[in-house]
Amino acid sequence: MTTSPETTPDTARTLNSDAPLNLDNPGDVLAVVQHVFGRLPDNSLVIIGLRDGSTGGHLRVDLDPAYSQPVEMARKCTEWIAGYQAEPSPEAAIALIFADQNTEEHLPAIGSLVEELAEGINVATDLGLLGMWWVQAGGIRVFGESEAAAQGTEELIEETLRRVPQLRPVRAMSPQELTAAFCAPSPLIDEQLVSQMRSYRPWQAPSPQEAMEYWLNLWMEVIEHCQESASAEFLHQHREATAGLLASLEDLNTLSALLVAAAQDPVTGDLPHWAGIEALDAVIYELYPYTQAVARENLLGLKAWVEWTKGNGSASGAFCEAAAAICTDICAEEEEDEEPQSIAAIVEHLQSALGVCPWAKVKRLSYGWWKSQKIH
Repeated sequence: MTTSPETTPDTARTLNSDAPLNLDNPGDVLAVVQHVFGRLPDNSLVIIGLRDGSTGGHLRVDLDPAYSQPVEMARKCTEWIAGYQAEPSPEAAIALIFADQNTEEHLPAIGSLVEELAEGINVATDLGLLGMWWVQAGGIRVFGESEAAAQGTEELIEETLRRVPQLRPVRAMSPQELTAAFCAPSPLIDEQLVSQMRSYRPWQAPSPQEAMEYWLNLWMEVIEHCQESASAEFLHQHREATAGLLASLEDLNTLSALLVAAAQDPVTGDLPHWAGIEALDAVIYELYPYTQAVARENLLGLKAWVEWTKGNGSASGAFCEAAAAICTDICAEEEEDEEPQSIAAIVEHLQSALGVCPWAKVKRLSYGWWKSQKIH
């Protein structure tokens, strides 16, 4: 279950004026949701922000937490979509509830959620909540209308896509598919190269007192080179650097410091530095085939951290699970009262304590916003 929201605060959909969207049209609303999230979600609340004639600022959360705390969930969603951290805030919003077969058991809670959400958005935005839709069993209707008023979702979406083909979705991978793709063997790296890289030790290992500084400097040099070359593929030829990075993956102190260093702008010191985090992500991907045991567990933990900073709570959780699967044999040797120490454990603690990453909560600090400004 995803307790953290999926947000896309950067996404402004400015479409051809010859084919404008009509967000009173349920087919257009569904097509936007499918385009933004890659799918029509299940058991979810989705909110679409509206500003300057475009959609921008999209939120999806699981409904399960709302069943027990509907008012609190509504207030959190209002803050995420239209609070001071969402600047520039939307002028209005539209919401959809994607119900499953169990949702109707919780209709009183859903009613409280909708009421509080409408009140909050009406206060937080100029124009308020312009529509609330109920989507269930292949049909969509205005929230509160009878089931007989439902219209078929597939037909409505297809009608919209014929008019606005730009909204045809590119299917997003599920968290499990994303993890599997990351961990899949690369056809460009054979077992001989993997064996050579794992056993390569021409460099003199630093002393325990110097190890953290040495390895952290190595990571930052590699990240900087990756930014300059827009790729981390050089690691497959640069065996000394790769061997050093692999060795560092067993040192939790170095990796903990790396999370801060990679996210900090080297010139201004500002956080987050998305160019550095993107480069770290690229380095992680190229290193993965050479890792094993503790090093692989911690590498997956680093990937989980990257996804968490971007606001991808589901993907981050999937990478933590992959790290935990590797940890099973290792942890079995530890004392029962000793907590396993790993980057994935640190990320899980952050998820538990903070939920969504604070950077993802603030639109102008979010990865999506940075990416959209970089593209434009």
